[in-house]
Amino acid sequence: MKNKKIILDFDIRRIEGKNPTKSEKVLSNIKYIHEYYIEEIILSQYVENYDTKLGNYYLFILYVKTNKGIVLMKYDEGYRGVNSFESTIEFIKKYTGVSSLLNRAIIELEFS
Repeated sequence: MKNKKIILDFDIRRIEGKNPTKSEKVLSNIKYIHEYYIEEIILSQYVENYDTKLGNYYLFILYVKTNKGIVLMKYDEGYRGVNSFESTIEFIKKYTGVSSLLNRAIIELEFS
C-alpha cells in the first residue's frame, strides 16, 4: 500500500502545528532492499521544554518517505545539550545509523 503512514514511538500531537527548531535532509533518492526507493530522510528537532539548569528538552523526529509509504519515528528525546542536533546528524549519517533506521522503517511498512 503506497499511501501508508506510520507513527512510531510518540504521540503525533507533540509536533502537530509546531515548526521544528532545526531540520535537515539526511539522505535522498536511494534504492534500498529490493523494491524500496527512499525518497528522503529528514531529521527534525523540536524544543518541548526549558530548564534553567539542564537547558532545552529536545524531541528528535525522523521522517522517512519511501515509494511504499511514510514513517515518522521518534529518534531521541531529552536534555541533550547545545550541539545535540549536529551530533545526531553525524551519527545517523554513519552506516550503522542509516541502515538501522531504514530497516526499522521498512519492517514497519511491511508488517503493519
